[in-house]
Parts: sequence; structure tokens; C-alpha cells
Amino acid sequence: KSGSLLALLAHGLPVIATRATPPDPDLANATFLRTIAPRDSVALTVELDRLLSDASVRHQLGVAGQRFGQQFSWSSIVEAHEDVYRRVQQSEG
Repeated sequence: KSGSLLALLAHGLPVIATRATPPDPDLANATFLRTIAPRDSVALTVELDRLLSDASVRHQLGVAGQRFGQQFSWSSIVEAHEDVYRRVQQSEG
């Protein structure tokens, strides 16, 4: 994942991003950000207007983004690595 995207999500900021080709499976149907086609200024304007005019949408995106981004925090990464090491150690018995 993009470090910039994860930083925005970690800070609870609403995000508008362009869709990748091919689409990222984690982001294709994401509820924690708004996606638009690259170079689509009309869609960007619509999404910016929605975020600027609706505090509840900004809040929902921010909370959902923080939740999604937590799986990429250093503590989550360390925990996942420790789990792998434990499983390897147990299998070697």
C-alpha cells in the first residue's frame, strides 16, 4: 500500500484517490475512501463538494480509514511476524 495513503488513513482524514489499473483488490470496493477515474475533473469536483458539505461523510470515511489502516501499523506487522515465527517454531517441535 502507498505510504501516503496509509498516513492519511492513520490520521483519520477523508481520502479521494484515483482508481488503479488493474484495480487493487483491497481498494476496489473500499468503504473507507472515494475513488475516481484518473483525470476525471468532474468526478473530483463532485467528491470534493460532497466532503466539504457533509461532515458526517468526512467522519465516516475517517473512522473507516483508520480501522483499515491499523492492519498496516508497525505493531500489527510485528504481531503478524511473531505469529509466523511461533508457527514455524511449533512445527519444528
